[in-house]
Amino acid sequence: EQKRLQKEKDKQDAEQERLQKEKDKQDAEQKRLQEEKDKQDAEQERLQKEKDKQDAEQKRLQKEKDKQDAEQNRLQEEKDKQDAEQERLQKEKDKQDAEQKRLQKEKDKQDAEQNRLQKEKDRLDVEQNRLQKEKDRLDVEQNRLQK
Repeated sequence: EQKRLQKEKDKQDAEQERLQKEKDKQDAEQKRLQEEKDKQDAEQERLQKEKDKQDAEQKRLQKEKDKQDAEQNRLQEEKDKQDAEQERLQKEKDKQDAEQKRLQKEKDKQDAEQNRLQKEKDRLDVEQNRLQKEKDRLDVEQNRLQK
């Protein structure tokens, strides 16, 4: 009976040892999986940090672009304003040129009339002189006859 019990006990010890080994193996596997998970968590965290950094850079670049776009818009508005002013000044100049042309035409017309009147006056002066000469000749003739 003692021998049988010892055999039973040895069998249980062997089973106990086998279970302990199995448990140790599972613990080692558990530890390996935990380490793997920790490694993945660290990699995930590193990637998240990298992403956050990229997002911040993207945001900074967008801000810069928005600033540039605003400046571009401001410059375009300024240019449009200047173009409108330029157009207004050109219209004003065209109006002044037209008025100048009209006044020149009026002046040319007056000059032509002035020339016509001068010619008429010159013609009358010539006729006056001719008549004066004729009168002088007749006076001389009259004086001769009276003597």
